[in-house]
Amino acid sequence: MIFEGGNRAQFAANLARARRKFSLMHELGCDTMLLCSNVQADCSADVDLQVADLRALATLAEQENIKIGYEALAWGTHVNRWHQAWERVKAVDSPAMGIVLDSFHILSLGDDLSRLHEVPMDKITFLQLADAPLMKMDVLEWSRHFRCFPGQGELPLVEFSRELTRLGYRGPWSLEIFNDGFRASPNGATAKDGYRSLLWLEEQTRRTLGQTDADLFNPAPLPTFNGTEFIEFAASPAEAKKLSAMLEGMGFRLAGMHRSKQVALWNNGGAR
Repeated sequence: MIFEGGNRAQFAANLARARRKFSLMHELGCDTMLLCSNVQADCSADVDLQVADLRALATLAEQENIKIGYEALAWGTHVNRWHQAWERVKAVDSPAMGIVLDSFHILSLGDDLSRLHEVPMDKITFLQLADAPLMKMDVLEWSRHFRCFPGQGELPLVEFSRELTRLGYRGPWSLEIFNDGFRASPNGATAKDGYRSLLWLEEQTRRTLGQTDADLFNPAPLPTFNGTEFIEFAASPAEAKKLSAMLEGMGFRLAGMHRSKQVALWNNGGAR
């Protein structure tokens, strides 16, 4: 929904549309709406007007017990950095409006979270995560076709999630992934990959952060390695002859054959 600083003749219709969205949200049991920054070329650069528009929406949302998360798109016309979104949300000063932090929109522009300590953690509505390979291209095309799961790209996602966790963010983590392979993949396999990527990111965040009260994935310790019982080789008949000769040359001796399978046991002291 195009909103802040948009066409004045369209503003009343935008509010009416928001009311309809809120009504639908109540039917679905939803209480949070994401609002992206305006991308229209002719939208107003007047910050006061943008804040007034957002405040009107926040007032309506507060009446409906709805929370609005305002997100700065990397290609937003006037609001394309997360701290610009925060400046407007701070000016709106409504309990019904916070910001959404999207790792791709932030990191793709070379931005970081160095000013995040200025933001109360309860004003971060939720978190969107995506990795991506580093590419020099239009950021919109990069976003639409090359986002991937955490750990599959080259963005500093561990540092990103670590800083959020260190500052006290305990809200939901979500994935927002766009790429052509993702869209063509089976849903079940994609869901498992996404879940694994979140577990990986949580584990890496916990390991690099150290002591924390955050409920992050903590896998069981790896089993202790106490030695090797045996090594098994698979070989064709021709390869098996060469392997047998090699083992004999290393001091191994044929200890026996399997009763029903073409399996041979070779020993050399305690090595099998």
